[in-house]
Amino acid sequence: MNTKVVVYDAMCGQGKTERIIKEIAEKSHPVLYISPLLSEVDRVCGYLFDEDGKRMKDDDGNLMYQEKHPLSDKQFISPSNGWGFSKSDSIKLMLQEGRNIASTHSLFSILDEDCLKFIRDNSYELIIDEELCVWKKFQVQEYKDKEDTNGLDFLEETETKGMSQTDKEVANLIANGVIEVDPIGMLHWQDDKYKLAYDGLMQVQIKRACDAHQLFLVSNKTVYWEFSVDLINAFGKVTILTYLFESSYFSKYLKYYNIEYEVERFGNSPKTIKHLVNIVEGKINDVGEKETALSFTNLHRSTDVRKVLNKNLANFFRNVCKSKAEDRLWTTYKCAKAGVQGRHNVAWLAFSTKATNDYIHCRDVAYLCNNYPNVNIGLLIKTRSDDPVDKDLWALSNMVQFVFRSRLRKGESINLYVPSSRMRELFLKWLEGEFDE
Repeated sequence: MNTKVVVYDAMCGQGKTERIIKEIAEKSHPVLYISPLLSEVDRVCGYLFDEDGKRMKDDDGNLMYQEKHPLSDKQFISPSNGWGFSKSDSIKLMLQEGRNIASTHSLFSILDEDCLKFIRDNSYELIIDEELCVWKKFQVQEYKDKEDTNGLDFLEETETKGMSQTDKEVANLIANGVIEVDPIGMLHWQDDKYKLAYDGLMQVQIKRACDAHQLFLVSNKTVYWEFSVDLINAFGKVTILTYLFESSYFSKYLKYYNIEYEVERFGNSPKTIKHLVNIVEGKINDVGEKETALSFTNLHRSTDVRKVLNKNLANFFRNVCKSKAEDRLWTTYKCAKAGVQGRHNVAWLAFSTKATNDYIHCRDVAYLCNNYPNVNIGLLIKTRSDDPVDKDLWALSNMVQFVFRSRLRKGESINLYVPSSRMRELFLKWLEGEFDE
């Protein structure tokens, strides 16, 4: 519980990664760096690649690094499959050896007790690029063979209409006393109540997650997975690289577990880039005039709204911006993508995407969403804290991250289409510096 957590909170393009690379170069303890994307992992490692994009090795099979890369002497390595080893086996061996490691968020989240021991023994420091996913809907692999019930015959049927297969499975286990739910919704596996061997794939995964205290029941029907706090507490120091951290689920998670963190803000204010953003005004925004227009519900249900956005998007790219295909970047919810995209599918990117620089050349950006935080995660937080998620700041944070996937990140001007009146107003306030504190 003595983990020191520092948050580097700065706008995209303000040098957070460059700063942490310089700090890593001076560290004596081994470092575990995690990022949402493999491309950022490779960037920190400083691997040497051949013309086909393959990591180069010397004659003895050792990885080669760029000579001028600031971390070449640290010889960072990332987990990989091969020779009968999974990535999980690979990272466990690296931790045991005290290597400097760069990996993805997803792989980091499944480290086991052996890994925690190696982290403590070798005094690792953790660096987290962008917000870590600390809560998500729990799903396990479903049966491929309907006849393969693997010991489920004794379970009684329960009312599970409209629930996922995983939620149904958990509901049955709760109804039969195999799982108990405590006052905050945490699920606890009861070995003595399980009448048959739990050799089914779903039961094994559910039991493991229960035993790790990672499953929570929300609204008595939906199961959510929680990131293990033991992983954070295994490190002596944790550094988080992000922006608008206080708007994140991660900040609520740390506060709940009484993990204090220090936020260091640096870099420019949004006011300094205001002149680079041309936000489109006029009738093209009428479709998003209402407060809840272009929300997930609105876009999922309304064919008419999707048709209007389809026409508006074409108008924005072709007539307003007169752009080429390579200049374009747009987003909306996946449920609405097919109805909106028309010919624009090449330029589509999920609105929650962070860290990638693959679209840094794009000039004309369309943000066709009106975001709201996950209701179930909000309820999960509410059962533990009187500090709810700020829905506006959370929505703004997502939008800012997406807009910075464009060439704005390089300090170059962009055209921006935001038909949602709510999202447009939030973004304009942000450009005026109203969220600087």
